[in-house]
Amino acid sequence: MSLQEDIKRLNEQQSAIIKKFGKSSLIIAGPGTGKTRTISVLIGDLLHKNVRLKEILALTFSDKAALELRSRVLEYYPHSFDQCWISTFHSFCARILREQYHLVQIKPDFKLLTGFKEALLMNGICQRQQPEAFAEFGKVLHRRGFQQEVLTFISLLKSNLVSPDEFTKVLERCAELTPRARARMRELLTLFKLYERERDNTGYLDFRDLISLTIKVLQNQQTAELYRRKFRVILVDEFQDTDPAQFLLLSLLKGDDDSVKTAVIGDPRQSIYRFRGADPGMMTPKGQFKQKYQAKVFPLALNYRSATSIITAAARLNWREKSDTDGLLKACSEETGFVKVYKVRDELEEARLIGRKIASLLIYGENRRYQPSDLAILVRNNYQIDLIAECLQALHIPFAIAGDMKFFRSEEVIALASLLKVASTSGSEQCIALQRAFASPVFAIKPLWVQAVFSLLTPTFTIKTFFERLTDNQLEDLPEADPETLVKAVSFAETVRILENCGEEPLTVVFARLLLVVSGLLKDPSSEPARNVLHFRGMISDYCELFQAQHARPPKVADLMPEFDEWLTYYASTLEQNSET
Repeated sequence: MSLQEDIKRLNEQQSAIIKKFGKSSLIIAGPGTGKTRTISVLIGDLLHKNVRLKEILALTFSDKAALELRSRVLEYYPHSFDQCWISTFHSFCARILREQYHLVQIKPDFKLLTGFKEALLMNGICQRQQPEAFAEFGKVLHRRGFQQEVLTFISLLKSNLVSPDEFTKVLERCAELTPRARARMRELLTLFKLYERERDNTGYLDFRDLISLTIKVLQNQQTAELYRRKFRVILVDEFQDTDPAQFLLLSLLKGDDDSVKTAVIGDPRQSIYRFRGADPGMMTPKGQFKQKYQAKVFPLALNYRSATSIITAAARLNWREKSDTDGLLKACSEETGFVKVYKVRDELEEARLIGRKIASLLIYGENRRYQPSDLAILVRNNYQIDLIAECLQALHIPFAIAGDMKFFRSEEVIALASLLKVASTSGSEQCIALQRAFASPVFAIKPLWVQAVFSLLTPTFTIKTFFERLTDNQLEDLPEADPETLVKAVSFAETVRILENCGEEPLTVVFARLLLVVSGLLKDPSSEPARNVLHFRGMISDYCELFQAQHARPPKVADLMPEFDEWLTYYASTLEQNSET
């Protein structure tokens, strides 16, 4: 759709933002009010008024949002070859630091700590500490949950630009702390110092470093002026999720010169990053942005997504933050919709109830007009996903789990993981891994023949014995198989033989061999099986990179396998977070 067509589709509130865009604008965009379209049209209108694309900086909080905004803008001006500065905060800062690395004494090829690598780094630090040295936290020092809490604490400090030295001074001045609280804070300070030292020694920057180092770059007056002249317009999406460090970064980019036009967009009630220091209060009517820049407030209150009853129910909730759209949010849909609240005993009963209600909507809904694709289920945690998925399967209701967090349960990953266990285990554990891999549909060996093989297994005739007979072409007393099945089975047996002899080889070498075994899955990189394998490869790559940095040697399969399942699950949980890089 062209820019002019999109401008005509704007409602009065959206049009006001385009027409009255000035020095500083605070756009309070309630849910479903067309925020992304409004920002896209605003950028398109600025380009139409001869602002160049490279003079506009648009910052978001996820790669997905940046990509959507970028693609919409380039639809308006597909032939613009200017540099595009539509990105996440962290991508923008990384770009600045690779240009100005000399000002903060870092290498231009710095490496970035993702959430998974952070967890590996902290785990390595804690594993080297003696629990006796930590009177308060010694008993939980080696537990992953505690390590994650420490990382969250460190993130909160760094988001407020608090260094270990500054934290030390705060502890010395704070007289209100009880002796136990002070002891706990000192142990957390010790872990903070160890984390920063290890991060620095291994040549990494974390997400908070990207922000704080860019702030240092922009505190150089000459450099700050360079970027202020570069960007005539700054837009920040999801402003309710900015933390104090990010607000300072914005302030340094804007400066006191009103020639840099700035607009921040968001809704204080939609903040999801309070736990890491986000301050949605900064965009309220009495917040820092409005007070500091005398910003003009533009509310967007026409909801194109939800029915009236849903909006009414949401308005009755006890919100922590006030919003300029309070009482103004109005549904554009003519449908009234419905809201029902149910009380259940536990998660299992809840999942069963959800399944039954969805089945009822699909079968008995008005004129049976609902399709499975019309319905969505929001959950509080991953555990709920499993329960609800089981109930939907039992009722034969088709569904898809959004995102790739469940990749670690895919057949492709389970098969590859089983083969990794073959390379690092022995005895009954190795036999179980072999059987799991051999039965996997990934290797396309006929299931009935595989089950016939399994029925022959005894304590003396193990799966390993079977593979030895197979590779030696001793087929007597084995289940009959067609030539194609035998070829696949022999190929699998050869793979197993190679894996059993590579326990001392680097993990990267072993995994590369596994990828060759399943190379057929990668023919279509956009397919779900290929994505699952590539996610698994990403996890192995990150683990090997961090292990090499901490231990000065490449890891072997045996280094990973003792905690393999836990690390794989954790890596999956970080996939959504990594979209911010």
